[in-house]
Amino acid sequence: SATLLPRNDESADDLLNDVEIPEKPKRQETTRTILAKTAGETRGLLNPVVVSPFPTSRHARGQYLRVTQTAKQRLRLQVFISCCIMFAEGFYVTQLFPYCPSMTVDLRHTGAGVGVYSGLLFSANSAGMLMTSYFWASISNKIGRRTCMLIGLASNTFASLLMATTFAYWPTVVLRLLSGLMNSNLALMRTALRESFQFEEAEDTWAFSTLSVAFGASSVAGPSLGGLLYGKTLPMLGEWQHPWTTPMLLCCALYIFTLTLTTIAMPETAFLATAPHDKRKPSLNGNDHKLLRKPAFVLLLIMGGGHSYVFTGWETTYPLIASVPREFLGEGWSTSQVGITFLIGSFGLMFYSMLIFPMFAARLRIIRVWIFSWLMPIMIIPAFPRLLTYLCERSPTSADVFVLNYAAQILVSVLLGSGFISIQLLLNSYVSKLPNAPGSLAIANSMLVSTQALVRAISPMVSGALFTVGLRAEEAGSEHSQLLSRALPFDSLGLLG
Repeated sequence: SATLLPRNDESADDLLNDVEIPEKPKRQETTRTILAKTAGETRGLLNPVVVSPFPTSRHARGQYLRVTQTAKQRLRLQVFISCCIMFAEGFYVTQLFPYCPSMTVDLRHTGAGVGVYSGLLFSANSAGMLMTSYFWASISNKIGRRTCMLIGLASNTFASLLMATTFAYWPTVVLRLLSGLMNSNLALMRTALRESFQFEEAEDTWAFSTLSVAFGASSVAGPSLGGLLYGKTLPMLGEWQHPWTTPMLLCCALYIFTLTLTTIAMPETAFLATAPHDKRKPSLNGNDHKLLRKPAFVLLLIMGGGHSYVFTGWETTYPLIASVPREFLGEGWSTSQVGITFLIGSFGLMFYSMLIFPMFAARLRIIRVWIFSWLMPIMIIPAFPRLLTYLCERSPTSADVFVLNYAAQILVSVLLGSGFISIQLLLNSYVSKLPNAPGSLAIANSMLVSTQALVRAISPMVSGALFTVGLRAEEAGSEHSQLLSRALPFDSLGLLG
């Protein structure tokens, strides 16, 4: 303050003029401010894209929303078509559950060895899928997913029509084998769905949860309608019909609808880039990376195979034990009663997959969700036949028998059925980290489906044979009745689980 006081020979204004006041330092421009200034000067259509990922001008906002809405519509359409394919395939498989033993007896005109022969009839389709799944995955990398799926849908349409008219056992087994050889729709459909969401850079958990709902819906409609329609005839078709004609014709109608929808509306996804910004040219040769040499992928296959073995074994042996006559300490349920239990269990699976599973998947690691889904089934499956036999010995028509059937079916269907979502999400996440993810996705899905087809071919035959052995041991009064009983296949499923 002393230095700024004016002297007698100069005024205060002159003094202030002589003082050098430092200028305020300029703020260094960041990259964002430079881009904002440049975009403000150009004021072009790219202004919102450069400054912010969310458009600010009315015209650009409308264009952004139109693009986003179009992408959502494409994904919804892909999910809808995938769900239709899943429903048709699931219905074709599950509608056989309630009446497979009865159909086997009618085709062979004898009840001897019904467990083994019904398991062979059921597993023929899975055996065919096992033989050709890798072939279809490789071909789809060259000619496209859509073309291969159209071939599979068309072949299943004709196979269902022919099975509706067949009256001999071995021709029916051959037809189911041929339908499996020409069909890899489940693996290709999952691959196409994953590719669509990868291209749009969207989260696919809800898509595969919805796919599980479609499987649950087919598990609702398949066993219930299969059991209810078995033995029913259509008056307009005459008297040549067999007990299985009506459910098989319904399968044929579903395949015709799905084939038409896929032909008209499904896009090809095999040749899409991994994402719009990804400039790589992915090789569609899945042999670039030896997946079977990777321990993590082998563990995924073991998980998928074991899961399918136990789930298919339960779905196969439950109708067998439920149909045991009351004079042999069984409950003597009809195919329609068994179908209703499948119906209730599938409703529970749909509800859980759509509303509860996504919440668990958002809060927990997927592998933990899968592990938790096994805790109750491995205890329920071995205990179920023993409790059922004990209750039927007292009163086969009691409410306890009714509650036991429905409680066991709901818990096993919900927990094990939803486990397939976890396995698919784990597979998608693993493959997405591989260097050649686009080419490896179809191969990985085909290997998973092949493994599942293998165990689905083995599980019904093994479970049916074990049930037959256990039941005969009970009738013969074996000394090892605690081990060799009708609970034998259930024990093996629980142990494997």
